[in-house]
Amino acid sequence: MDEDKNNKNNANNKENKENKEILDKNNPKYWIKKGIKLGNIGNHEGALKCFDISIKLNPLNEEAYFYRALALRNLKRMDEAVKCYNKGLIISNYMNMNDRKNNNQNNTDDNKNSNNKNSSKNINKNNILNIGVVIHGPEIIDTGYAKKILEYLKEFSKEYGLNTDIRAKLGGTMGRVAVIDNNLDNIIDISEKLVPSESLKKLRDNDILILMNYGKSKETGHTFGKIVVGRSGVHKPIIQIERPGEQDGTILIWNNDKNKTNKNLNRLIEYLSKKLNLNIEECISDGLNVWEEDNKVFRKLHGVDIGEAIMINGIVVGKAKGAPLILVSENNKLVDIINGEVKWHGVEKLGEIDLKRAIVKTGVLRRHPSNIKKDNIKNIENNVENNNNIKNKNNMENTENKIIIDKTNLSNIGEIIIVNHAGEDVLEKIKNKKVSAVITIGDDTTTVCGDILARFGIKIIGITDGDRDEILKNPIITRGSNIFLIKNWKDDDVGELLKKELKNKNMNYEEVLSYIIKILDRNKIDYDINKH
Repeated sequence: MDEDKNNKNNANNKENKENKEILDKNNPKYWIKKGIKLGNIGNHEGALKCFDISIKLNPLNEEAYFYRALALRNLKRMDEAVKCYNKGLIISNYMNMNDRKNNNQNNTDDNKNSNNKNSSKNINKNNILNIGVVIHGPEIIDTGYAKKILEYLKEFSKEYGLNTDIRAKLGGTMGRVAVIDNNLDNIIDISEKLVPSESLKKLRDNDILILMNYGKSKETGHTFGKIVVGRSGVHKPIIQIERPGEQDGTILIWNNDKNKTNKNLNRLIEYLSKKLNLNIEECISDGLNVWEEDNKVFRKLHGVDIGEAIMINGIVVGKAKGAPLILVSENNKLVDIINGEVKWHGVEKLGEIDLKRAIVKTGVLRRHPSNIKKDNIKNIENNVENNNNIKNKNNMENTENKIIIDKTNLSNIGEIIIVNHAGEDVLEKIKNKKVSAVITIGDDTTTVCGDILARFGIKIIGITDGDRDEILKNPIITRGSNIFLIKNWKDDDVGELLKKELKNKNMNYEEVLSYIIKILDRNKIDYDINKH
């Protein structure tokens, strides 16, 4: 008992010591950790400065050189990146050589025999295996499988004595939100908005590529994989892990040349198959089902349930009514949805499209949201009963007595961002800008933007007209946000009016809100305000 207690105390002391060391700004590890965090949010210049400080504190810090090379590559300074990476390799080899020399001097014959027995589990630092991982969508993250698979990759490297470098990148914006909610932004790169095929391209220089996905069904998952791999233009083997944890979950191997032997690839496929209890299968899908007829383009969708919303390039354009569901375009415009109800308001926003390459989604964008931090946010659905509905003058009630501006608690003055479609792109619109207010136009855009920005505590001003589709489960919004329900105008028309009136204006949040109310009142626009 005493021995166990002492061991536990020793372990705690060691852990506390390590944590204190990492918090010490004179410790190279502190700057590496800070640099990684900055890199993951896209601040590659800041990350580079951190790695420079780490190297200055310890010029033989091989890890700092490798991360510095990565930051340089992200800044497209390729020549410098290659030189820095090579320098890291030289230091790594030098350190390994010294380690081996010291081991040879200190080891007895008994130790040598013992090391020989355990050699399969010792990591050979010169045997580096680079694995690139693309994680698509929120489901694979929310189910816990993204984290679990990344842990399995680390275990695999230890079991086979490999020094493995794992780089994980995200595909899709709602997946980015899931990464933040599940505290995985320190290991999954969310700094760029990329579709999965673009992420594969970025990681194509790795030895092995893995694509994680959790489709609505086996067929849709296999179709997804075939489309993504084909569009990526990557010809090396790709392991697709599809619907892990489900009875129809599978592992697909793309671009596998059976005439070439890849020992590490085959080991990894077998390892993941056993760990995840997934069969290795052939693709059951023919891929994208598109054809042309009478100057029209037809695209058949798989696995769509009746009543589900249909989104093209992030904009809701209709609702499923039956099967088979077929999108029809003519002259690059959506003209019909066979077995579906067209939302012409959304089609107008969509504009011209290439139906063969358009990103099409159906149903709820995030089916199983989890671990949402609720310090500054409210659930939109549950907030209806407690909100303050403020009617305007045209509805016989004065707004001046309803909105109180506390001048001691105003937001900072900055740019006003208006988002009138594709709410999933909102982070790109506000990135690296000093923003005072985000105005969202449309019910679906407001729902998506509000949900994404709630993770960062950013308030929005929404302009809606009451035609929201069910594209998010339990959407959330930052406390202090204001959502206008327009009654006698289209929300798009109000959006155009605000765009003109607010052009080149610099105000804080409360001033923007007051200014919008004056514009609406002046133009005799009826509205309610839902204050969160």
